[in-house]
Amino acid sequence: MEESKREDKDRKIKIPFFYLIVVILILLILLAIDFYLYKEKNKSLLFSNILRKSEEEILFEIISPVLKSFSPRNVELYERNGFKYWKIKTPSLAESRAQAFLIFEKLERRGLKGRMEWDKNKPDSVKLSIFSKGKQIAVVKFESIIHEEKEGKKIVEGKVAIIIDDIGYSLDLLEEIVKIKEPLTLSILPFLPNSKNCAEIAIANGKEIIIHMPMESNNGGDLERGIIKEKMDEDEIKDLVREAIKSLPQAKGMNNHKGSKITKNEHLMEIILNELKNKNLFFIDSKTSDHSVALKVARRIGLPSSERNIFIDSINSKTQIEKNVLKLFKIAKKKGKGVGIAHPYPATIEVLKELLPQAEIFGVKPVFVSEIVKGN
Repeated sequence: MEESKREDKDRKIKIPFFYLIVVILILLILLAIDFYLYKEKNKSLLFSNILRKSEEEILFEIISPVLKSFSPRNVELYERNGFKYWKIKTPSLAESRAQAFLIFEKLERRGLKGRMEWDKNKPDSVKLSIFSKGKQIAVVKFESIIHEEKEGKKIVEGKVAIIIDDIGYSLDLLEEIVKIKEPLTLSILPFLPNSKNCAEIAIANGKEIIIHMPMESNNGGDLERGIIKEKMDEDEIKDLVREAIKSLPQAKGMNNHKGSKITKNEHLMEIILNELKNKNLFFIDSKTSDHSVALKVARRIGLPSSERNIFIDSINSKTQIEKNVLKLFKIAKKKGKGVGIAHPYPATIEVLKELLPQAEIFGVKPVFVSEIVKGN
């Protein structure tokens, strides 16, 4: 009897102890995740408060490694308009641009923002303004000692084209898109009530347009009018393509809207692309599928063509869109060209307004996608 009571007592002690261990393990895991978020993403619930640093401390942590790479006599620091102003002399414009870009990339990871611009009075200079919560807190200006060119903006290493897909559903945001001065290619869905109006507005504001041709996807649920389907015969497909071209006569080319089921089919793509070839148009593969053969077929039949390198706003977040635009700049600089596809989202428009004017500082030049195709 006493032994049974003792066993019951031991069991009661062990059960709470087991739960205590589980709770401790869960807390440790949560702490580890929170610390990772703090270190890598600068976002956390606990550590961001415990280890919070001032804006000035963060700024010095970012800039110090850059300052150490230059001779002290080439670095000046003074106060201007209530914030810190660094002036750094560099051996060349390329070095100025590289160092400014290095700081620019680090700022976002630490919760700050940067804006790069050319000094209009000194073409060999790059100015990086730094902001926190919308307020300017510092400026870092890089001045080249050797004047490589009279006009620094001419030094570009790649071309970058951005296509805005899904134009035609409405006129909303189109006015904001066409306000962007840099070249943009607008891809317009045919057969919609606003398609022609959108095309006319785009052309009137100096933008390039292409046809955003609806094509069947693997997922189904394709409700767009005039969609090319796998079960259609050759004449039906040709008629749709011809009708789309006729409806948007200003278009210079075409890319696919969805189309994962169609772009992997060589026979169907050859029918579509031959129609474009007959009309002297080009094709951009939106690469909605890793199994697409569109570019392969286009090259085989001698059709001017190219493909997307990156979807800029697959995640509709301003921070992620900024990262993707900068990634596209890097691709274009490395490969000589880059094509990004975006959509008419407010966050996308905001980022393009901010970053496209800075493109040449990153070593790339915004162009229409037709210029990318010409270079292939």
